[in-house]
Order: sequence, then structure tokens, then C-alpha cells
Amino acid sequence: MVAALSSQRIACTPAPSCYAAALYYADVEGLPVFPLNGKVPFAGTRGFYDATSDPDVIARWWQRWPQANIGIPTGRRSGWIVLDIDGRHNGIASLKLLLEDARRRATEAQRPFEPLPPTRSAYTGGGGLHLIFAVRDDLDFPVKNATALGDYSGIDLRGEGGYVVVAPSLHESGQRYAWLNDEPLAPFPDLLAELCRPRAPAPACSIPSDNNPTGKGSGAGSPRFGNPDYCLWLALHKAQVGTRHRYALFLACRLMGDAHLSFAQAEPYMRAYARGVCSSEHDFTEREAMRCLQWASAHM
Repeated sequence: MVAALSSQRIACTPAPSCYAAALYYADVEGLPVFPLNGKVPFAGTRGFYDATSDPDVIARWWQRWPQANIGIPTGRRSGWIVLDIDGRHNGIASLKLLLEDARRRATEAQRPFEPLPPTRSAYTGGGGLHLIFAVRDDLDFPVKNATALGDYSGIDLRGEGGYVVVAPSLHESGQRYAWLNDEPLAPFPDLLAELCRPRAPAPACSIPSDNNPTGKGSGAGSPRFGNPDYCLWLALHKAQVGTRHRYALFLACRLMGDAHLSFAQAEPYMRAYARGVCSSEHDFTEREAMRCLQWASAHM
């Protein structure tokens, strides 16, 4: 599927106006739409919160902003969950790696490998792809937005609380978003659902070890943790591929809970962790480190 999508060529046919397309999405496909200034909502609007299928409202919007792009909210508003593959950040390569890793895990577990099913797909204008899946009612958690899904750089997810730009919107590169096929939406696959399943946060602020995986009684609250340089050193020393996120959370919690740093004071330590932590086929990004700091800021 990846090779087929990445080799697609977009037909050089005149694109319909975004206004006409917005009416089509609303009237024929029953999708709520809203206008975008490039990729962002116009000032004074509420973005995807205002999305509607009302043709009169849509007409007023495009009379006011005739060059507006089209946004569609993701999640239950539209029934869409979108895998956003960013070609500028190695998204295609990361998707291939994700599938290879999934195949290897399936082989090790002696179970069939289930690749991503065919589904409606779009070219995003900047060398990227959107794979659009249908929301599932049988999952026991909401599928939310995610960046670097599963630590795979260049692969983001748009779910509850998100939106995507759709064809024939104009990308900043000068190319237009375009549909690659008209496949029916496949249900959001288990392969991706497992990557966005919420992780239990409880052990995150403890010191994991081989003999003490929960970290209980491992010294959290020690005066040493009042030294942010020591906390950074320990997190970098302990983290391995597969535990980088866990130790990023540990560091964020120690910086705010024991060293009593402000968010701004802790930020350079988190960025230093992202730059210094052990690497693998895909990097642990500063953006992921900052998400851990945001979690600690909200919970400590």
C-alpha cells in the first residue's frame, strides 16, 4: 500500500473552486466544513468548532474569504481518523518502518500480520499523504491527536479535537491537495490503535529498573533530585530504546516536583534530554519531550 501511494501521480486537471468543493462535501457527503487561511482558521473564527454543513453559512464564509481553503474536523464530528504522513520529515520511510516492525512483532508472537487496509487517501500538496479511516465504536478509549505516533517521526494522527485540510485546497508549496482514490473508509486498524492507546502514567515519575520496574522505594524525593543537572544525567544514563518516553516523564516530574523548576526553567533540560538520549531508527524529538513536560506541569 505504501509503495502504491507514494508512486501515485496527480492528474493535471483544473481543480474545482474550494467553495464548490465545500458545498459538495457538505451536501453530498454530509461532512461539516469550515474555512481556513492556509492551514489555520481565520482570525475571529472558532475553527473546527464552527464547522457546519449548512449551505447558507458556507456561502457567507466563501463570499467573505473567496480564496479560503477547506477544513474538515476529525473524530466523531466527521467520522474520520486521519493518518498524516509528512513527506518532509521522512514520513514515508517511517511508515514503512512501522509496518516492518509490526510484521516482526506478529512473527515473534506467531500470529498473522495484518497490513494497513486500502482506504480513502489524499495527496497533501507538500509531498505528504492522508490515509483516512473510519471511527470505531468498539475501542475502549478515544482516538486523539498525536504527533510522531509511536515515536515514528513524520507520522501524526488527527482524531478527536483535530482537523485536516482537504482537496482542492492550496498548499503553501503552490500545489493543491488532491484525492488519490475514492475507496470507502476502512475501520481504524488495530495496528494503529495500539500505538495510540493511552499509557498508564503512574510509574512515570519513579525510577524504573530491572529489579524494581515500578520504582517504589527507589529514592524519589531524595535530596539528589533537587539538583536538575543530576536528574538530567540520571535520565540520560538510564534511558534505552524503548524506555525513552518513560524517562522523559521521569525527568519532567523530578524537575518540577523535586527541583521545583518553573516550566520555562525546566524546558532547556527537556530539550537537552531529547538531544542527548540514545538514538534508534527514529529520533526521540524535542516535541515529545515537551509533551512530557506539559504532562508533569499539569499533574505535579
